[in-house]
Amino acid sequence: MNQERRHVVRQYLRVNAMLHVGHAPAVAVHTIDVGLAGMALNAAHPLAVGATVQLRFDVPVDGKLESVTTDGSISYCVPAAPGFKVGIIFETLDADAKTLIVAYLAT
Repeated sequence: MNQERRHVVRQYLRVNAMLHVGHAPAVAVHTIDVGLAGMALNAAHPLAVGATVQLRFDVPVDGKLESVTTDGSISYCVPAAPGFKVGIIFETLDADAKTLIVAYLAT
């Protein structure tokens, strides 16, 4: 039986996002879902597990898009057509970002 290991609420979030890995230029990615601990996204190319990232994405709150920028690390990267599914663990989620994500999760 395949059991879910995650113990935090996640909600689907399908938006474009920008991901900086180390000092490399930002790459466009597409989000899958988000929670207070992290998010899953789709990337065109594989990303190194353990790498430090900066992620910028928008969440819809009260009828408008609000921007979230946070630091994190890559927890997994697995092939998933047409690219790769990547897990991000949020390392530093400031109070404003946390408030926006909580508001989105409540919808």
